Amino acid sequence: MIGPPQACFQWQCVFGMVLIATWTSQPMPSSAKDSEGDDKPAFLSREYSSAFEDSDLALAYRHRPPYPAETFRVLSDLMAGPSRRVLDLGCGTGFICRPLALLTDHIDAVDLSEAMPDQGRISAGGDHPNIEWRLGPAETVTLSGLYDLITLGESLQWMDWPVIMLRASQLLTEQGLLVILRNGQGPVPWGPDLMAVIRRFETPVGQDRRRVDLERELTQRGLFKVVGRARVGPEPYVQSVADYIEGFHGRSTLSRERMARANAESFDGEVRELIERCGVREVTINLHANIVWGRPIIDGNRSLRTAA
Repeated sequence: MIGPPQACFQWQCVFGMVLIATWTSQPMPSSAKDSEGDDKPAFLSREYSSAFEDSDLALAYRHRPPYPAETFRVLSDLMAGPSRRVLDLGCGTGFICRPLALLTDHIDAVDLSEAMPDQGRISAGGDHPNIEWRLGPAETVTLSGLYDLITLGESLQWMDWPVIMLRASQLLTEQGLLVILRNGQGPVPWGPDLMAVIRRFETPVGQDRRRVDLERELTQRGLFKVVGRARVGPEPYVQSVADYIEGFHGRSTLSRERMARANAESFDGEVRELIERCGVREVTINLHANIVWGRPIIDGNRSLRTAA
């Protein structure tokens, strides 16, 4: 049973912030390893990331909220070189590369999941001639030339950080920058009740998931030097209730292929009821994004270990 209708007006809570508070409230288990043998949170193992190869997840992923438009002005301003070549690693369906293609000369968009770029190509801007979609692991995919900008969204958390930083250092121009982006959402009235529904329906593999502070992880490991940062937004973004709900199935813990069909239908119904109790017919989300840029830090010992 969902809580009383008045509850949806008693709280104004950022969905992302609720997740951060919940996910970081306990020590992170560490069973995943990077190429240097250092621990990573267990929920960043292959078992979790493989969900993004599910075709249904890729279909739902396009309904996740995008980055604010101002994000791409910031990225454009960070490109110092005359070539304006960009490498978008872990591109997914192209939330970064598709809008950015209008402001660059060339973008290589790389993803491990075949389903994600397939959806990106048929999404708005996905057929822009400046985008070359490439399939393969970010750590080993074949690339050529140097880039003025390398962009990494949330998919960075799944990658082998020492390998990615070494590779970025080899692929960036002398003035090039590596940029880490994380988007977020402002408060929604049903946020606290929504969190409870998500917790009940997440697939078992997602039960201990916590959000990772990628900037802190990389800097503490001596892999990344921050040069600057920006926060953009808020920017209103309007979705139908159906699209808003479908976007949740674009997350690894709520992939339809990993939920029982009845559970997926029940999840959708409960979230829809929460929204309707708040008198909402269209969902308006205030988008924001945190953008951090800098340079990879590579020492000789680390290069030798990673190459080995």
